[in-house]
Amino acid sequence: MSDLGNVRSFHLRALRKIRNFTHCEQYIRFLGILTNVHNMSHHHYFAEGASLSLPVAIAMLPFSLGLGLFVAKSGLPWWCAPFFAAVVFAGSLEFLLVGMVSSLTPLASIAAATFLVNLRHVFYALSFPLQQYKGIAGKFFGIYTLCDETWALTSRPEATRWPGAKLFGVQIVIYVVWILGTLAGVLVGSIIPENIEGFEFGVTAFFIVLAIDAYKERPSRKILGLSLFLAALSMEMVKDTMVALAMGIYLLILLGVYAGQYLKKKYSEKSSHISDAPQPLSASSNLPNLRTLDNSEMDS
Repeated sequence: MSDLGNVRSFHLRALRKIRNFTHCEQYIRFLGILTNVHNMSHHHYFAEGASLSLPVAIAMLPFSLGLGLFVAKSGLPWWCAPFFAAVVFAGSLEFLLVGMVSSLTPLASIAAATFLVNLRHVFYALSFPLQQYKGIAGKFFGIYTLCDETWALTSRPEATRWPGAKLFGVQIVIYVVWILGTLAGVLVGSIIPENIEGFEFGVTAFFIVLAIDAYKERPSRKILGLSLFLAALSMEMVKDTMVALAMGIYLLILLGVYAGQYLKKKYSEKSSHISDAPQPLSASSNLPNLRTLDNSEMDS
């Protein structure tokens, strides 16, 4: 048997083992019918996508477990963890929502924070190979489950030629593992005694770690100083909605900086074109220099 045949046989055996779980099988079959992946000839593509995203999904488990723990210790009902994971499915935003919902933050502030945090997903969709999905339901599922990890896996050039079944395998594994991780976190959180303190600082520590990693990736003291200043200013002005206010001001400043750089670039290009253009001769330049002419006559 060829290497390709061995790989396909392995994936099919793995798929049969996965399908032994009745509830997961029904759920995957339902989503597969919606996205036109129910054809048996596409199952090996699904297995390829699933095997590609499984390591990434496993790496996300600590975060989903942390989300479940945070929900369990925030006073919200247990079902909020799988609800946020399945409906919101936005990673760091879910941690932010748990804190905002538990503190009864106004709906307008939650909507503004959601828009600002997830604004990057608009640009993800520009390069995502959505055309590989067939049908409106498949395209909706592809956009709905598009996250940072999915975009990282599908941003490679060859992903534009992947079948829809392979894309579905990539996305469904990350989606299902994330939901199961939050459920496991809620169960673990219900076992932990109530008198243990410090869980309320979990989401703050999570975002501090993200900020440190972002600073190490692209160190900028100006951005760090501006962010800290806006956070302190917003905390002083409106404590309950400081996240939305700080991020809104930061976005406006960022747009202003980019607009200024764009106008400066356009002005410099226009100035260079003007300086490179041939200068017209003035009327006085065609006349002889009388002082030079007199001196030459005297010398002669």
